[in-house]
Amino acid sequence: MLLLISGTHGVEGFCGSGVQVSYLTDRLHDAFPPGTATLLIYALNPYGFAWRRRVNEDSIDRNRNFRDFNVPLPDGSA
Repeated sequence: MLLLISGTHGVEGFCGSGVQVSYLTDRLHDAFPPGTATLLIYALNPYGFAWRRRVNEDSIDRNRNFRDFNVPLPDGSA
């Protein structure tokens, strides 16, 4: 599977969506072996895309804020 995501950091969504459109219009998917799937995610951060910001509406950078599931999760009481 090929995963193409645009708009993780908002403003880069303009370029990323152009790449996705070109991938489809230029039929680049034909270069892959039969049975290869492609998943296109457009504007992963629509707020950042609309406001040209790296973060979402909660000021979270989706590419920098992540949960390490190899360590215990917080209990939520703090």
